[in-house]
Amino acid sequence: MTIFDNLPFGIQLGITTNEEIENRGKCVKKIPISPSGFRCEVYKVEPGDFFVYSSENRIVSKVKFSGVLPEELRNEPPFPMNSVRLPQIWTDKGLRLYKRPTLGTSEAEALRIIQNENVNNIQQIPVMRIIHSITFNVNNMYYDFRFGRDNYNLRLFEINVTEYF
Repeated sequence: MTIFDNLPFGIQLGITTNEEIENRGKCVKKIPISPSGFRCEVYKVEPGDFFVYSSENRIVSKVKFSGVLPEELRNEPPFPMNSVRLPQIWTDKGLRLYKRPTLGTSEAEALRIIQNENVNNIQQIPVMRIIHSITFNVNNMYYDFRFGRDNYNLRLFEINVTEYF
């Protein structure tokens, strides 16, 4: 067992339906499917303020926890769908998202936390000079931790969880 085995509210990627999410969240992105109808593609789930993305067949395909990009990465005002809370079990281990004045967990510290959970297939990927990624998979879930440069340190600003095939 690791702290990454389960998602909040019992969400299971590829299984949980939009109907199960609707009473826990607010639709923040609608996709038209007919002249008079739409389907929700992104829900903001509360409490926790994280985001759930659904596929065309109205099944949860992604969960996103998003802080604020460090100032050096931001080219425009903050992305309006920023959340600030991670599951308590993750914060108890030391994971924090970047949100001023709170600095996100450093890349080195996040890697130590992940390794202490005995997670396999960990990869560190430099996406750009100022953005790095740590990826791994647990129980058919693919985790992508994103780090942005704040002065000289890489700080955690986003976690994406998708189905692992």
